[in-house]
Amino acid sequence: MKFSLITSLLLAFSTNTQAQNCLLTNQDKYDQLLPLEAIKKHFSGDMSKAKKEYRVNKNPKYRNHDTYSYNWPSDRTREMEMLGRKMTVPMSNRIGLTWVGDDMFRIAKKKSDVESFRHFYRNMTQKELDEAFGQAEKQVQNKTNATKEQKEAAVGMAKDMAAAAKYENVAGVGEAAVWKLNDNELIVLFKGYTFQVIADVSKDKATNLELAKKLAAEVLAKCK
Repeated sequence: MKFSLITSLLLAFSTNTQAQNCLLTNQDKYDQLLPLEAIKKHFSGDMSKAKKEYRVNKNPKYRNHDTYSYNWPSDRTREMEMLGRKMTVPMSNRIGLTWVGDDMFRIAKKKSDVESFRHFYRNMTQKELDEAFGQAEKQVQNKTNATKEQKEAAVGMAKDMAAAAKYENVAGVGEAAVWKLNDNELIVLFKGYTFQVIADVSKDKATNLELAKKLAAEVLAKCK
């Protein structure tokens, strides 16, 4: 009985470690986790003008912040507001992966990874935003190597970015997942780490999300 229990625990630990290592050992080869063939299985649009882009962090310690994607022109535009000014900017189609093997969500320090993930990737209340930026503004104002205008611009830009960050919970993907609306990225929790699927090919949110879920399944299939 004890032997059977110990064996089960060891097998569970081995499976968990393998899944973790899958994301971590692929931090320098995102394109092998989600190759072009896998993308084309689920996206039938024209990618003849798509160019592969692989942005690698200069510091090897931060491979989890790299970005791999296929990008090509689209007819879409995006309305943005920065420092009180509204702008219309062109958008490119994008499919790929970013932030593979990240564990930043753990700073939430909840009882479980899922709870920490849910707390970290959530829509903050206005009160929480005001408190956070109150503290941040004090830190910025204490910096003496920036002008008043630069400090105000930095705080204003950060507020605009925070206000734009919106998440929706997504069921049935990994251990937990959220859809980052403004960036069209699916953030997936799996075995203690996260990865983000980029699926930005349509004006329709449902189309992007459905594609992202299928691409996430390709990554999960390699790491199960």
